[in-house]
Amino acid sequence: MSERARKAGQFAGAVERLAVELAMVEIIQARRFLGKPTSKKDREELLKLTTPELASAAQALGAAVHLRQQMEIASLCSGKCRTRV
Repeated sequence: MSERARKAGQFAGAVERLAVELAMVEIIQARRFLGKPTSKKDREELLKLTTPELASAAQALGAAVHLRQQMEIASLCSGKCRTRV
């Protein structure tokens, strides 16, 4: 294996580890916001997932957080609109 190929493999491995770490942080923060803290057992189960599965879970939970925020804002806005009328 050439030096260049070896370095490319190391870089790809580092990028994958970073992607896993970022997805884990996103999942843990989203679950906390949604009222479901992540236990040590949950984290161990998450680490069994592949990188694409973790990324997909992080994206889905991010969308759930976004929806929850929109619902909270709508609730606040509708309450203010009623008091003004």
